[in-house]
Amino acid sequence: MKGLLGLRVTGDEPGSSYSIDKHRAVSETPGYRPELDLVAVGADGDLAAYALGWLDERSQSLLFEPVGTDPAHSGRGLARALCAQMLHVARDLGAHTAVVGPRGDAGYPLPRRVYEGLGMREVAQFVPMTNCQD
Repeated sequence: MKGLLGLRVTGDEPGSSYSIDKHRAVSETPGYRPELDLVAVGADGDLAAYALGWLDERSQSLLFEPVGTDPAHSGRGLARALCAQMLHVARDLGAHTAVVGPRGDAGYPLPRRVYEGLGMREVAQFVPMTNCQD
C-alpha cells in the first residue's frame, strides 16, 4: 500500500497479500470509485489505515471492504474515522444504506466495536457450512 501511495517503503512493513498489481486490478473493476478509496497517513509519512468502499447504485448501498489499520497506529480511531468519512461521501453519491461483513465474534471483537461506533447494528450472522452437522 505504501508503494501505491508514493510513501517511503522501508522493508520492515508487516506482510500483506495486497500488492500494487492487485490494487490496479481492483481499480479497474466496474464498481471501483476512487472517492471511496481512503487512507490515513501518519505524521511520519507511513500508511496508518485504509478503507475501501463499494457503492451499489441500484440498491443505493455501500459495502465496506477491506478496512484495516497498521498495528503501530491501532487504538487511535483511524479506521472508524475513514469509515465515517466514507459514509458521508457515499451518502453524497446516493447511498441510503451501508453494510459490512466483519467476523466480529468474541475472538475478533474490534471490527464489531468500529462498526457499532458508527451506528451500525448486527442484522445477520453467517455460519460456515463446515460447522453444519449431519
